[in-house]
Amino acid sequence: MEGHADPTGSYDDNMILSEERANAVLTYCESLGSAKAALNAKGYSSDRPILNEDGSVNNDASRRVAFRFRVNI
Repeated sequence: MEGHADPTGSYDDNMILSEERANAVLTYCESLGSAKAALNAKGYSSDRPILNEDGSVNNDASRRVAFRFRVNI
């Protein structure tokens, strides 16, 4: 799980928020029976915002948790 935040507020506060976001989704997935060893959570603060077509930050879309799948073949 990758937690993200919009650029409103301080970087440090957004890091905490993004980590808490990712951990909340991780906890929920684990409650559904997902293997704990297979999941991890990371916060990215406001480092990876979602942009509008005009290049401005879309604050609503930037507040999110994204799933990244890593497969070893």
